[in-house]
Amino acid sequence: MFSETKEGHQRTNDKSKHKKKYGNKTGRTFSRMSPHRIPILQVDALIDAVNNNNNSTDRRTMVFANTVEAVEAVADILEKASIQCYRYHKNHTLEERANILADFRENGGVFVCTDAAARGVDVPNVSHVIQADFSSCVVDFLHRIGRTARAGQYGTVTSLYTEASRDLVEAIREAVKDGSASGNCIQQEKRF
Repeated sequence: MFSETKEGHQRTNDKSKHKKKYGNKTGRTFSRMSPHRIPILQVDALIDAVNNNNNSTDRRTMVFANTVEAVEAVADILEKASIQCYRYHKNHTLEERANILADFRENGGVFVCTDAAARGVDVPNVSHVIQADFSSCVVDFLHRIGRTARAGQYGTVTSLYTEASRDLVEAIREAVKDGSASGNCIQQEKRF
């Protein structure tokens, strides 16, 4: 059992806190305390994506969400599935964020964050980036996925999306298909 609290953040693997059963695979839900709603099928896909990449302790997975509330909801989902994680967003002080980031760099694991960690944060050897919330523009998408496969390393990106973000997903797919990975969307920093 591992449990540690430092300056307002917590990384835990205390399975006794995660005894709630989820029922069948499509019956998973998240904390009712959070106002952020995550579609049920995406909950399963999120848990599967994290589990498929986090088989060893030196793995680093970054899970992006669009808001502080979404980060908290995603982290709650992962912890209820007995997946330890860090939470990183603007509601932490700069000192807390620095400590959380240092712990993640040193120990690896799962780092649930807002776009505050998409730019200007250097974390070596991130093996997997997951977009639990699809970014709202192409520029943010590129900054998020740019956290992995750096300096000649391999990496995986998993993007979960809903009907609301389908236009942006299609624009990115078209840009990749046309060989202009950034396309016209980036120049305009178009939001969908």
